[in-house]
Amino acid sequence: MTSRFQPPPIVDAARNLCADIEQVVRKFPRYHRYQSGAALRLQAETVMRCATRTWQRQDQRRFYADKLVDAVDDLKDRLQVCKLVRAYQSFAQFERLMVRAGAIGKQAGGWKRSLETHPNAQNVQAEASAQRGKKLSTRAARSGANT
Repeated sequence: MTSRFQPPPIVDAARNLCADIEQVVRKFPRYHRYQSGAALRLQAETVMRCATRTWQRQDQRRFYADKLVDAVDDLKDRLQVCKLVRAYQSFAQFERLMVRAGAIGKQAGGWKRSLETHPNAQNVQAEASAQRGKKLSTRAARSGANT
């Protein structure tokens, strides 16, 4: 379980994927490094940013969870395009990135579903209006019990 100071695993996974994409893009051929590589880096940063904001901004979690799912889908599409233009040095690079992006996509989808099912699970009672406790006994009941 994560605390409010420690990010959830999806945030760490998004950061690691972003760093891994940086390393892979460095090895792209020059022709692909500046166009496809720049777009791939931008998509990875978007996924990382959306994951971080979904975790940090509790008042807008559902909004950022939707954006995160869309950003992961866009990243997977960009990874496919880079494969089609043969920007990777090997298929293993593409496969490793795709598996990591797929894992982040599964986590993002689960996070989104949990927010739709339980939007404010811990804050539901706190946001409810304060109610007065019910009286268990009345003055008439007390006087009748003592006789």
